[in-house]
Amino acid sequence: MIAAKMRLLRSQGLCDIAIVDYMQKLRLYYRRGSTTNDALADSGEVLKTGAEQMGIPIMAGSQVNRKSADADRITSDHLRGSGELPEKSNGLITLNRELLDGSRELPDGSILPAGSRSPETDARVDKNTGGSTGDTKLWFVGSRYKFADVQYGD
Repeated sequence: MIAAKMRLLRSQGLCDIAIVDYMQKLRLYYRRGSTTNDALADSGEVLKTGAEQMGIPIMAGSQVNRKSADADRITSDHLRGSGELPEKSNGLITLNRELLDGSRELPDGSILPAGSRSPETDARVDKNTGGSTGDTKLWFVGSRYKFADVQYGD
């Protein structure tokens, strides 16, 4: 369904990138004997193939599983119901925002209360078939829902 909508919008010149913000909410189609992980991986493959055929990039967000709460660093193993999805992707980026123990003053003078997520974000490129992998820091700008380079800010 999403792939068909991507094709329609692309044919009208209205789709330069496709973003699926929550893979686990896709309507899944099951083959006989397939699991949820299999169906999710198949849906990801359909989206990836469609985007490749149209010559556009696609980004897909995913929730993490409960094991991630105890992890020092989120990896592809922590993606909820991911199955083969990380193996089929061309890239995998994890974003981690620390949960604050105490309140914290931001550069603009505003205060984040304890229990909030820090705007400082650890971004890790775990997989990149087109280039390098590694870590960087980003700054989450909540008012615009964007991630910015820490060095350059907003």
